[in-house]
Order: sequence, then structure tokens, then C-alpha cells
Amino acid sequence: MGAYEQAIALWRGYGIQSAADLDRCLDSFRILFAYHSGRIENAEITYHDTRDIFENGKVHQFTGNPRTLFEQQNQKQ
Repeated sequence: MGAYEQAIALWRGYGIQSAADLDRCLDSFRILFAYHSGRIENAEITYHDTRDIFENGKVHQFTGNPRTLFEQQNQKQ
């Protein structure tokens, strides 16, 4: 089985029937995408900071440039 067929089988295995199901499957993708995108531009951001922004809307014990957090918040929106 080729890579394409494996990808199709994986997504079919999720049994997505609604927009909510798709949202659930892509939830961590959004965080990972925002983290890696932000990391390219700014080495101060961490995965945990990005996850806190997406899940809680705030970050604990961040000592870097506040602009970094605003950029990640914009990714969320």
C-alpha cells in the first residue's frame, strides 16, 4: 500500500460524520501549525506556551517579548 492509500485509510478510519468530528481530529493540528509557524519567526515561543494560548487564552511564567504572544494569539483567531 502506497503513502496516499495509507493516508486515505487513516482518515477513513476516523469515521468523520460531522463538522464537530472534523474539528476534534484537527484540534492538535491547529496548535502544532501555530507553534511551528511562530517558531520560524521567533525562537522564544514554546509548544507549551502555544498550547496554553489555544486552550486557556493565557500563558503562565512567560518572560519573553509580549509581541511573541500576540502573534500566537493571532494564529488562534
